[in-house]
Amino acid sequence: MFMQMVLALHEIHRHKKGKILHRGVRPENILMDQQGNLKLGDFSLAKMLNKDNSFAATSIGDSCYVSPEQLSSAKSSEKSDIWSLGCLLFEMAALVPPFQAQNHLAIAMKIKKGVIPSLPSCYSSELHRVVRYAL
Repeated sequence: MFMQMVLALHEIHRHKKGKILHRGVRPENILMDQQGNLKLGDFSLAKMLNKDNSFAATSIGDSCYVSPEQLSSAKSSEKSDIWSLGCLLFEMAALVPPFQAQNHLAIAMKIKKGVIPSLPSCYSSELHRVVRYAL
């Protein structure tokens, strides 16, 4: 499932007419068809960049999945989508989002600090490494 999400992001980030930033990667936007194939949906927040531009200048997204770059500089790149995907992978394994708090500001502070909680110990060191790499 995770690999299908990676491939979907790879496809839009390498789009032939210009890089597309999804900016809304979160559980609600991952859809499954009848054959069990995952689809990346809801491109309402997406931004297409031309070849001369590698950043989008607006910060949009669910606070639990927003990257530190979006919080700090209001610029996003494909790295922000990868960050969100890392948050999804963490949530798939731990069954809770990696950053939780009582309000959006507290979540933002946790993300900016960069303290990533550990996955449960039942998972392999390889999975721990993939999550740490994405986040």
